[in-house]
Amino acid sequence: MEPTRESCDESHGPLPTAAVDSKLLAERDLHPGKPTGMSNNPFRELPSTNPYAPPAVPAGSGLPGNPLLFPAIVLLSLSTLFVLLILASLPGQFLRIRAIDTSTAEGAGELVGSIVSLAVWPLMNVAVALGAVSMLRLKNYSSAYTSAILAIIPVCSPCFVLGIPFGIWALVVLNRPEVKQRFMTK
Repeated sequence: MEPTRESCDESHGPLPTAAVDSKLLAERDLHPGKPTGMSNNPFRELPSTNPYAPPAVPAGSGLPGNPLLFPAIVLLSLSTLFVLLILASLPGQFLRIRAIDTSTAEGAGELVGSIVSLAVWPLMNVAVALGAVSMLRLKNYSSAYTSAILAIIPVCSPCFVLGIPFGIWALVVLNRPEVKQRFMTK
């Protein structure tokens, strides 16, 4: 127990103020990090580490597992699902395209837009799927990065906006130096 004015008074009778102050100063010099005069503080002995910090990874062990596993699986699943939905809708799309009146400017624009969208959407989603496979294998960093960028663009994203958060997640993880290093070593 640290000496305080009250504890000195109880055990040895009243001490002069200078004697108590010198005892407190001597105690502070013996234990520099320990506060003096606060013997009732219940938090004094708690560690000074951050309880919310991520667990420490031992040196040389690298990252455990694949940090891109979950976003890559979701992007691969969504892009595959979207390509299958596009393929399933092709007969209806062809019937709709055949019914377009191309004699007007609006009809010609609708025809061109329909054909371009039917060609571009599956290609974009195949690119996202191939990049997601690259993320799973930790190979071909540029393909993985490109697919993450494509997944962020709402028109190119698998299942429109559903792929955006996973594209952002993948992009954040891909920009970490230790993840770049893992792509280079494989």
